[in-house]
Parts: sequence; C-alpha cells; structure tokens
Amino acid sequence: KAVVSTQSTGVRISNTMFIIALLSLFLLQVAPGSTECLRHGVDFGGADIGHRKAYSLQECFDVCKDLSGCKSFTFRSWTNDCWPKYKRGGNSGPTLNGGLTSRNMECGTTKSDQSCKDENTDYAGADLGGRTAHTFNQCETFCRNTQNCESITFRASDSQCWLKYRKFGAGTRRVTGLTSLNMRC
Repeated sequence: KAVVSTQSTGVRISNTMFIIALLSLFLLQVAPGSTECLRHGVDFGGADIGHRKAYSLQECFDVCKDLSGCKSFTFRSWTNDCWPKYKRGGNSGPTLNGGLTSRNMECGTTKSDQSCKDENTDYAGADLGGRTAHTFNQCETFCRNTQNCESITFRASDSQCWLKYRKFGAGTRRVTGLTSLNMRC
C-alpha cells in the first residue's frame, strides 16, 4: 500500500486519501459556492450591472465575485450570457424561466419559521410583484432570494405568489384559498 508523508508534519496518508483530498480541493474551486444557492430554471430579472460573456457557470460566478457591488447573477449556458446584478434577486425577485440559472452571492439558505403561516389570509398590498411558483415552499424561497422581501401570499389553485416589502403587507384580510407568511414571525 503506497503512503504519502510530509516531512514537516510527519502526517502519513494513503494515496487514495491524497487523491480524494486533491479532488475535494479542485471541486471547491470549480463549484460556484453551495449548489443549494443555485436556482435552476429561475431568472433574477433586471438590476443588471451589465452583460458579459461567460463560458461556464463558474466563470459567471467569478465575474460577479470580482465586480464591485455585484449581489447576484443570472447565467444562460447555451448562449454563454452572464448578467451580474446590483440587487439580491434582481430588480423585483425571481421568476420561473427555463434555461436560466441564477444565484445570490450571499444566498441565505435558512428557511423561515412556518409555524406563523396564516391560512386563508391575504397580506394585501405592499407588493414587490407577483409571479408563478409551483409550491408554497418555492414562493417562500423566492422571498428569501429577494432583497427587502418581508412576507408572502400564495394561492395554490393557480400557483400565484406575491412577494411583499412589508410584514403583513399593507394589511390583512380573510380570503379563502390564500396562505400568507411573514419571513420573521
């Protein structure tokens, strides 16, 4: 069994462990942050700092990382288009758009406390905008990915999601079929 050792520390590891360690370091450099931060099939529309050509998701990530004020980006792989953004989630938050991948540089993967979910309640007004979301959880994720989003209202019957810039929107009202949530209870 081959063994690699380092003179300075006296640490001994097998060739297999050495290769695994090298591969791990390589993947950390190639992968643009945590994969749970990537939003596949999602566009962070608007708030563009500009447009760049990038030949991989990693290259688009690096463009944003190196660009002063870049908070997020959207990448289209088949055309090599990269749009760095000056706001988390773009101008008004994520929208579904197949073929695009978006990411916030600080992704905020912590889910909200859903114990304060308000069933059959509309947080009316204070909208950042409406969009399609397949599930309540996707709507909540869209809010987490959007700068200044404080609450949501979701209608499951037609997959409508409204992001709000105020807790409880501009006010609450009872509406059958709507579910609302403050991001911080």
